[in-house]
Amino acid sequence: MFAITRNWLSYLSLIVCVISQIVVLVGKTSNQKIRVAALSVFTFFESYLVARICSQLCWSQTKHGLVLDSSATNIVSQAALMTLVLVAILTAFAFYTKKDYTIGSALISMAISSLTLLMLVIMFSRNSFLHTVYIYLSIIVFGFYLIIDTQRIVGGKRM
Repeated sequence: MFAITRNWLSYLSLIVCVISQIVVLVGKTSNQKIRVAALSVFTFFESYLVARICSQLCWSQTKHGLVLDSSATNIVSQAALMTLVLVAILTAFAFYTKKDYTIGSALISMAISSLTLLMLVIMFSRNSFLHTVYIYLSIIVFGFYLIIDTQRIVGGKRM
């Protein structure tokens, strides 16, 4: 309920997330400490935003106040479990595959840019079909991004 009743904190978190991402993306590679600190700040505030969205989904406003919605709580729990399984499977795949997926970094950047533009279209069109397409494309891009990033961490080329 803390997060639901304080909208200003959500806006502040969003602003901090954007600023910290700019620092990570624009920062010089020679100053890794600042980039790691900015990434840590981003992770903290992004986690708060995700928690706020989940709590807003799980709590319903009634005439008696805020009430916990058990069906929404189940949906959030299922989504968390599915995300955990997806990340575990894709991480294991990235570790043990013989193929090098790190060469697809430019394609992932283009896909993320395209998804951002599609998100802007969806915000103004309210088209449920486009929303569904956006969700599935985001999951696919996330999967490839996770594989590429994991391979970069463990040492790049796999072949």
